[in-house]
Amino acid sequence: MPISGLLITLSENATAAQQAVAAIAKHPSLEVGQCFGRWLPTCLDVCSDREGRAIHQWLESLEGVCFIDVVFVGFDDEGSECPLDS
Repeated sequence: MPISGLLITLSENATAAQQAVAAIAKHPSLEVGQCFGRWLPTCLDVCSDREGRAIHQWLESLEGVCFIDVVFVGFDDEGSECPLDS
């Protein structure tokens, strides 16, 4: 299971940034940290690399997202509960 630490740079447009944060917070594969200025630390926990890439592309498409830094990638095979594993 790929787990990624992302640092999302939000738009200077406060409305667009707030809308992006709200959408990101609702996504079941993303855990959102506390915003610090325009930066939003986020954890992405997915079942496959393909799923991670799709979510990354979705994040990039959000109007309030300017840039995404991938600051960590790890793989956790123990305790995997992904439906694709069976």
